[in-house]
Amino acid sequence: MIKTRVLVVEDEESWQDRFRWFFEKTEAGRFDWRLAETGEKAQHLLKRKTFDTIILDVHLPGMSGIDLLRWREREPQIRMIPTLVVSGEAETRDRVAGLEAGADDYLNKPFADEELRARLTALKRRRDRVFLVHGFYDLGWLKFDPESHSLEVDGVRAHLEPKELELLLHFLRRPGMVHSNSALWGMFWDEESPGQERVLANRISALRRKLGSGKACLFSHKGIGYSFNPETILAA
Repeated sequence: MIKTRVLVVEDEESWQDRFRWFFEKTEAGRFDWRLAETGEKAQHLLKRKTFDTIILDVHLPGMSGIDLLRWREREPQIRMIPTLVVSGEAETRDRVAGLEAGADDYLNKPFADEELRARLTALKRRRDRVFLVHGFYDLGWLKFDPESHSLEVDGVRAHLEPKELELLLHFLRRPGMVHSNSALWGMFWDEESPGQERVLANRISALRRKLGSGKACLFSHKGIGYSFNPETILAA
């Protein structure tokens, strides 16, 4: 059995013990994990070791979790490692900041073993599965040519408005990643607007309606943003 290599970046001793119990007792034999108590130590390990997943606490002494994420985004070989941000339940601002800095998913503290296991499994699937075949995105129920913008949903040609096409391609390129509202707005609209979250929500709703049997893949994270999760259909 090939073990999934996980780097945990956590400075609190109680949470270090929690992760130690999970990886060495609850999930013994499934993971090869390393612990970094600081962002600087995580940098050192990431430059010298290979990991499949990063679990990152936002609040760290010295280099913060957000700073580590920004550094990761500048490193071509490291930026592809799926990263799960963990933060306190009420710290929505931290989760949004983490997602905007490049994190792929988030998890509220405290969390159950089952939830952590599910998130790690989903991140591994995203890393392992390739949906782009010969230049086309092929999810079975959805086929999309990013060059010609030809889209087929449930075997039928579908028409998307320009903003919907841009959003779909963005989601397809990073399946499973949670994209914050502000990051999506800044990427596809030219200027700030008082009603921008409503405008974005309306565009997302229009896109979701056109995804046919795959509409459940486009998931809303209340107060944070959106993610596109092909596993929702593939696991059904």
